[in-house]
This record gives sequence, C-alpha cells and structure tokens, in this order.
Amino acid sequence: MNTKQFTYASARVRALETKLLNLPEVERILGASSAKDAYKILNDLDYSTHIGDINNISDFQVVVDAGLEDTKTLIAQICPDSKILDLLFISFDFHNIKTILKGSLNGNDRDSIESQLLSFGMIPKETILSFMLDEDKPLLSIPTEYIQIILAGIERAKKSYKAQNNDPRLIDLILDQTQMELLAQIAESTRNKFISDFVKAFIDLSNIKAFIRVKMLKQEAYFEEMNENILFAEGGVLKPSHFLSKMDADTATLINMFRGTNYSSVVSHGIEAFEKHKSFVYLEKYANDYLLGLAKKSKFIPFGPEALIAYFFAKQNNAQIIRMIMVGKLNHIEQDLLRERLNTLYV
Repeated sequence: MNTKQFTYASARVRALETKLLNLPEVERILGASSAKDAYKILNDLDYSTHIGDINNISDFQVVVDAGLEDTKTLIAQICPDSKILDLLFISFDFHNIKTILKGSLNGNDRDSIESQLLSFGMIPKETILSFMLDEDKPLLSIPTEYIQIILAGIERAKKSYKAQNNDPRLIDLILDQTQMELLAQIAESTRNKFISDFVKAFIDLSNIKAFIRVKMLKQEAYFEEMNENILFAEGGVLKPSHFLSKMDADTATLINMFRGTNYSSVVSHGIEAFEKHKSFVYLEKYANDYLLGLAKKSKFIPFGPEALIAYFFAKQNNAQIIRMIMVGKLNHIEQDLLRERLNTLYV
C-alpha cells in the first residue's frame, strides 16, 4: 500500500480531530441537571448541524447516527483505497445481515426489518435487504470473495440456528466470527503494520469478551455440546485453541490465564467489575479503551491510512459516549456512576 497517496486525507482528518469531544465538553453534558439540558448542550458541539432535526429528546440517536453518516461520507470521498473503507464500514453490513436474517426467521415483515437497518455499511441497506429476501438478487458492491465468505457464514448460521432450537444467539456469534475472519483477511492484504496490529487486537478482544461472558455466566456446557467452535475467530494473536482448551477452567483462575499477554489489565479489571456490578459494561469499556490506545499511536505517523482508521474509531467512540450519557440522563442515572462507565476520550 502506497502511504503517500493518503497525504491529503491524513491532513484533512488531523484537522478534524480538533473538533472531537474533549473532557470539558463531556463534563458539561454530564453536569446537566436533566436530559433536556444535556440535549441543549449538544447544540454547542460538533453535532449541532443535526440537533434541530428532531424535537423529541428521546430520539437523540438520530442525531448521533447523522453525525456518523457525515463522517462516513467524508472518509469515502477522500480515502484513496477501497480496502480501508471495507475495514471501516463492513461491520455495519454484518449488523444489517444479522438483523435481516433474524427478522426473516422470526417472521417479521419487511418494513419492520428495514427500520432497524443502519446506513453506514459498504452495501446500501435497500440492496442488502433485497439480496437477503428477494429471489431476483441484486449485485453487491463488494468483492466477490467477500460475498462468498459472507454467504458461507449465513448458511452456517442458519444451520446452527435450526439445530439448536432456533437460538438467535447463534446467528450473532457465527456471523461475528465470520466478520472477524474477513477483517483479518482484508487487514493482511494491506500489508500495513498498524492496520494488522489493530485488527488482531480487535479480534483478540472480541474473543476475550465472548470467553469471559461464557465463563462468568456458566454457559460452557451449552457450547461444548455443539462440537463446533462458534465462539472464537481466527486472525488474532491468541488462537481459538487458547480459549477452547481453557473452557473447563475454574472462573477463579481466569485472570491468571491472561497474565503475560497484552490484555492482562483488560481481563482483570473486566472480571473484577463484573463481580462487583454484575454487568459486562465495564469489560466493554476496558476493551474499547485498549483499542483507543492503539488508535492514538497513529498520531506519530505523518501520513497513511492510520489517520483515517483512528479518526473513524474516535468518532464512533464519541457516539458511544454521547449515547451512554443521554440514556443515563433519560433514566436518571447518577452522574458519578455514568462517569465511571464512559470510554476514554481520543483527544
């Protein structure tokens, strides 16, 4: 990959990084006395372009999505390599595929399924809906090899779903696994160390989160009975065998399993937080913060695809922070409790 072709794109997003959420802005929103006041504060921030689009505060997600849509449009315009776009946006295609598959298997009507689709993917949501539901299937705007991998994942998910009494979790797990392995393939094809390291960490953390959930919820027997690995994806530093061989380990020894790896702190803090709060919210936070730390390393690279990847990850991080605060305000969650759950900021 020729990194020099990213000179303009890198400079453009570096300038935009100055508009990302900062700590004083987050504290202003957190300090608002109500969801209505928090919403007013958003008017002063980078999302103000879309604030006026809605009247109901509970529809704030429309504003957040519109901000991400703007970012996607910009990156698609300035990015000189389609592989980077695939890495950034194909996860949204998988979200739509899972939504359509679960909705159709559950007998939901087409309109209700379409209302849950996201518009950030590489494939227009109307196109992927038609591809999944109609006999006369449209062409997809992604490489043929991607389509083959996705179709294989869909068929595998359908088979496991039916074999396990229509358990919808299996659709999510198998298609998440398919997505991770496709991301690993795309990352490897870029021959870029930053991208490779970032995607490997993303896959490792996805596997770690799946493993800890299964162990803490004591669901090992359910997945072991399948005689098939549907939990852990290839492509990370930690191989699926690392997790599969430890499925019978006592939960008290889980932290020790990851000592000496890059993820020791994520695991130890995530497990401790679950034992205290009975929630995986903190595990998600620590995993996200680890990836954010990797993204920040892109600041030392003068030009290349790293800036685009880091910037979009930072924008998603901002969206998650705003979403968590607004949901917390709407549900009257205390400010201090909200603060400790928030992801670390990029800037």
